[in-house]
Amino acid sequence: RDQRHRLQQEPHPLLQALEQVHREEREELRASHRGALRDLGARHDQLWEVQRELFRATRPHRPSEYQQQRQIEREEDVEADLGRQHRAEELTLQHSHTQQLRDLSQRQQQERSHYYTVQAPVQHAAPRWQPS
Repeated sequence: RDQRHRLQQEPHPLLQALEQVHREEREELRASHRGALRDLGARHDQLWEVQRELFRATRPHRPSEYQQQRQIEREEDVEADLGRQHRAEELTLQHSHTQQLRDLSQRQQQERSHYYTVQAPVQHAAPRWQPS
C-alpha cells in the first residue's frame, strides 16, 4: 500500500524527465527571444548613431534661422521614421516569438498526452491477480 501511495504522489521518472526537457526547451526559447530583442535594440541604437553622425557632418556651418529650422524638422522626421521602423520590427519579432511559443506548447502537450495514453497505463497498471 505504501508503494502504491508513493506512486500516486510522485510522478513517474519518465514523466519527470519529459517535464524537465520541456522546461529546458521553454527556457532556451525564452533566452533566444531575449537575445533577439537585445540584438534588435543594438542594431537600432547603431543605426541611430550613424544617422546622428550623418546629421552632424551635413549641417551647414553658419545656418540661417530658416536652415536651422529645416534641419531640426528633417532630424525629427528621421528620428520618428527610425522609431516607427524599430517598433514595427519589434512587433514582428514578438509575433514570431508568440507563434514559436505556441508551437512549442502544442508539441509538448502532444508529448504529454502521448505519455499518458501510452506510457502511463503500462507504468501504473495494477498488478495482475495470479492464482497461488
